[in-house]
Amino acid sequence: MADYVPALKAKMGDWEYYVTAMKLGKIAKECQLAEEIHANRDLDDMIQREISSRVRKEMVPYLLHEPQRFYGALVVAVYGGEPEFSPVRVSEHELLNDRDGETGYGFGLLRFDGSQIYYALDGQHRLKSIQLAVQENPDLRQEEITVIILKHETTREGLQRTRRLFSTLNRRAKPTSKGVNIAIDEDDAVAILSRRVVKESTVVSPLVSCAA
Repeated sequence: MADYVPALKAKMGDWEYYVTAMKLGKIAKECQLAEEIHANRDLDDMIQREISSRVRKEMVPYLLHEPQRFYGALVVAVYGGEPEFSPVRVSEHELLNDRDGETGYGFGLLRFDGSQIYYALDGQHRLKSIQLAVQENPDLRQEEITVIILKHETTREGLQRTRRLFSTLNRRAKPTSKGVNIAIDEDDAVAILSRRVVKESTVVSPLVSCAA
């Protein structure tokens, strides 16, 4: 059965990709971890990090209990399905049709024949937490997340190319520092109190200013 996804077509470097939004229920059902597809048959296929226990301890409760929950985009590789992009012209909005100009967008429908398989290149922890959370609260299936889709080739060269992108998105990602976490966290009591001390203390505040 054909599957149509509204999407924006874009390009960076030699990657063509598509940006869309998907229901959490669809993501939970159809998107897989890389190891579930390749079964880690050998080192050539190991493009998936081990999922940490943080998923169950922190991320699932966040989705279930935080009203202001929000996840960044998942980067998803797709293979099979014979993806075909069909531009949609919107006559009253010319910018949506102009792919040659700097402000143009490739707006249209991405069609799959139904045999496609998705797996997470970036966001595997978020994916696992979504899969677990919708089992506990089916209402979450109707919520949506941004998804960036890249076509994946199952040849040796294709797997090598995808591993390289996986490495770039994951291994080289730099977590925020403890100082930044303290400065921006609105849920951790210690971080909130630390900011308050820095802001209000006549002793500590000058020292922080000098250090900056």
